[in-house]
Amino acid sequence: MADRTGRRRRSSSILQVHYEPPETLEQISDQAVVPNLNANWSGYPDYLDAILAGSPASGGARLLRPGGLIVADNVLRRGIIADDSDENPWVVREKKERSEYWRSSDVDDLRRYNDKVHGDPRLDAWLMPLFDGVNLAR
Repeated sequence: MADRTGRRRRSSSILQVHYEPPETLEQISDQAVVPNLNANWSGYPDYLDAILAGSPASGGARLLRPGGLIVADNVLRRGIIADDSDENPWVVREKKERSEYWRSSDVDDLRRYNDKVHGDPRLDAWLMPLFDGVNLAR
């Protein structure tokens, strides 16, 4: 469940990131096994950059433990990220009911996040096309 207060919550070694700017990740001194991105979709590419920058392969202090998993929710947004043509029934519905939402900047930012995860040789990723999509990367 999303924490809409803008606070980081830690449950054992799961770091839930909700609405704070990516640079706040630099303030975390302990390692996470699972950073969970589930809000501020436009920030996902920057969160990924911060997580990877805070987890150097050379060792030392790391934000993401070796073998840790980055979980990003809502990366397909009902398929609109993958297909924003009128062939996608969700596009037609969103255009009609919430025209400002269906093609917000989040669409481009989520595409950029997915492309970054897919194109980064340090990551193995799996995209689950369940409802709004979940991207798992390690």
